[in-house]
Amino acid sequence: ENLLGPIMEPRGHVTHRIQIWVWALAMILVFSFIYVYLFLVDLEPVSVTPLRPPQHRKCLWRSNSHEYNRTHSRLIDRQHPFRCLNSLQPLAQVQANEHRELILTFANAGMFQFVENLLCSMHELDLWNYIVISFDEESTKRLQEQEIPCVNARAVFNLQVDSEFSRFGQKHYVRMTGVKSAAANAVVNLDLRPVIIDADVVLLRDPLPFLRKKADEEKYDIIFQDDTYMVCTGFYYAVPTQNSKMFLAEVLNLIEASKYEKIDQYVVHDQLADPYWKHTLRFMFLDHLLFPVGKAFFQWKNANHHGLVPYLVHNNWVVGNEIKEHRFKEHLLWWREPDEYYQGHFLSFSFENDGELPRADEYMALRNAFAIASLLKRIVILPKFRCRSRHRPDQEWCTLDYVETVDDLYREFPNQFRENSILFNPRSPSYVREPPLHSLTFDIHTNRHSVPPNDIVHEVLYPKNQECGATSEEILEWLGRLSNQRHIHFLSLHERFVAGPPLDPAFEERLTKAFPKLSEKAAGSATQCSWSWPPNYEHDDREARHSELVRALQNEIQADTAFLNREVTSTPLGKVSAKERIRRRKAHVVSTRHNRHRI
Repeated sequence: ENLLGPIMEPRGHVTHRIQIWVWALAMILVFSFIYVYLFLVDLEPVSVTPLRPPQHRKCLWRSNSHEYNRTHSRLIDRQHPFRCLNSLQPLAQVQANEHRELILTFANAGMFQFVENLLCSMHELDLWNYIVISFDEESTKRLQEQEIPCVNARAVFNLQVDSEFSRFGQKHYVRMTGVKSAAANAVVNLDLRPVIIDADVVLLRDPLPFLRKKADEEKYDIIFQDDTYMVCTGFYYAVPTQNSKMFLAEVLNLIEASKYEKIDQYVVHDQLADPYWKHTLRFMFLDHLLFPVGKAFFQWKNANHHGLVPYLVHNNWVVGNEIKEHRFKEHLLWWREPDEYYQGHFLSFSFENDGELPRADEYMALRNAFAIASLLKRIVILPKFRCRSRHRPDQEWCTLDYVETVDDLYREFPNQFRENSILFNPRSPSYVREPPLHSLTFDIHTNRHSVPPNDIVHEVLYPKNQECGATSEEILEWLGRLSNQRHIHFLSLHERFVAGPPLDPAFEERLTKAFPKLSEKAAGSATQCSWSWPPNYEHDDREARHSELVRALQNEIQADTAFLNREVTSTPLGKVSAKERIRRRKAHVVSTRHNRHRI
């Protein structure tokens, strides 16, 4: 009353008291919020920097750190030539860092490119305290050639795993997840801190100090990545406590009891829901902003929306090698490609000048781009598509993997397209990264779409049929002479091209297979300007026939050679006649090749 009374003008005794209590409660609430914010909320000091692409340097396979070189050379000296060990314990003791933390990742031939990409990101962060557990002979050989610390899973865990890429839920995938639990259990029993990382992960910042601080200060036994609705065992950090040892041993027992037919993710999830472990094991789930899974990073784009650089990106929530690789490439998280990948003769276009196009029209423009690129022997740079996302309505542009499955595209058009991010990838040459300055920009004039020449458009092309657009012959006549121009750009390809000879009618079938979702939306939308070929048109397949003939002759030569190498009794005359037959057929193959090139 003494504090607030002089500044009020009460109209009555009761009103005066009410006003005083209202002011007092308001002040209490304000100070309570300040106290909770400063003392009770555990705020992680995150550097709020814009999400920027990493520097694309070539993979670093040797550390500049003297400590690592000393330890690594000691490891190599003890076993020369370098080889994968058949025991985990000696290598684990050598590879663990000063905090007794050991990173474990897993490789087979089908996922080896992802393992290399993960190691590239780790080496950039000067993280060398890792072991790669190899499942097959091919990956073991490649690990030994690159002198990467590795352990043979077949010898240590007595499991046979296929070398092919294993999809989620397949038999060999389930076995590989069981090996993860076995490896984590073995390392934690050595009183080390295992950090389990799947091969489809990329590290952007060193996560170990953050995880170490959380585990030590808040006494956590295990820290898991959150898979949006359940636990994710593709990334977790364990402390060698009594509870964590018992928990991991229980998980491994359940997996072994199922004869490695249960996925470790489901087993761990069920165990964490058990009332005993709920009250015994101290565990936590990591935040989606700092440790995003594939759904949070690539679809919800949480980290990008908040302007944060996460510690890692886990490329899950999709199935297939191609789609995982493509998503990494589109977000500049793929370090494996050689310099030649970013060079060549390119063709690009965009949807930015077309307004809101339906998906069917976007597909029509996309197939126009592939058809023109096929005529001009160029590589298509994929455009960006409008997202139309309910998760992020403020996110306007998305890459192809958001609207289409790219697995079929990689099979139908291998090495005939590039991701959209090549336009701003630091490893790309200037003629790719700066289209207005180092490329020619064209627009095809039609009655429905017309753009006058300006600072961006260098030349407007006028086809004979200005209702539908250019034909294949006109494209070859206009642009076939620009073979020395490394990059040509079209302002738009929507309703500006009508395919025809010399393209093969089967080309459209390949496009339909390459873009199943988009082509399904475009089904039945044919107009008078649709692609067409003359009646009874037969594509000139002489080159294909010659290639088939050459392959058949080569198969006959191999069969005759195998016959000669058999350990059977034959007359000298028979051997000579067979060799003579092989010589003549080889000469026939050579002449056939010359005929094909002449044609």
